Amino acid sequence: YIFFNAVFCKEVLITGRTRDFLTGAPLRKAKITILERPNDVTYTNEQGRFEFKGKVGENVTFFLEKTFYRSTQTSTITVPEGGNVGLQNEIVFQVVGALTFKFFEVALPVHEDDSKCQLVVTVAAKNKTVDDDLQGEPNATVTISPNPTGIKPYYFGVIHGKTNPFARGLESTSLDGGVLFPNVEPSDSPYLISAHKDGVKFTETVMYCRKGIFVNAPPPLGPIVN
Repeated sequence: YIFFNAVFCKEVLITGRTRDFLTGAPLRKAKITILERPNDVTYTNEQGRFEFKGKVGENVTFFLEKTFYRSTQTSTITVPEGGNVGLQNEIVFQVVGALTFKFFEVALPVHEDDSKCQLVVTVAAKNKTVDDDLQGEPNATVTISPNPTGIKPYYFGVIHGKTNPFARGLESTSLDGGVLFPNVEPSDSPYLISAHKDGVKFTETVMYCRKGIFVNAPPPLGPIVN
């Protein structure tokens, strides 16, 4: 019992980085907040990186704000005993410029409802990171639970080795791995995002949906092949 308490009171390092969706450039001086600890705020450095301390076993969700960019929330993670350090474990923000987001909204077949939230995940192949151009595990189907209104996923395609958010008619993930669940009902309870493919096991992703918020889980925060 004493050992159990010691582990779950242990403070560990949580590191993270930010990048522009289109250019991959780091975002400097972006404000990062832990939603479960609203007074715990930091700003990214010149390399677009940030860090916090966290307690093993606590659930944390990160929120980024920066002028000219769409404010973005991460999925919710449980802090592991070793902390969140390194390419396969750190917190990653892939952030869309405000004008780019508006362009996507016009081009996509589903238009944003400001009273709902938008959830995006990348279903990643084993050992893929956000630095890889093609991160996805192809031919996986993705579900959200609960789903009382029957929201259908919108799968992103690939064009010239890059994300193609304007693909039509896809019924499973492409090599991009990107999936949008549009206009999800806000809830105090989390949504669980799961990927499915015969013979393949994935991690699961927990997301909280707040009114008007864009939630994005690039690797390693989205479902990833175990």
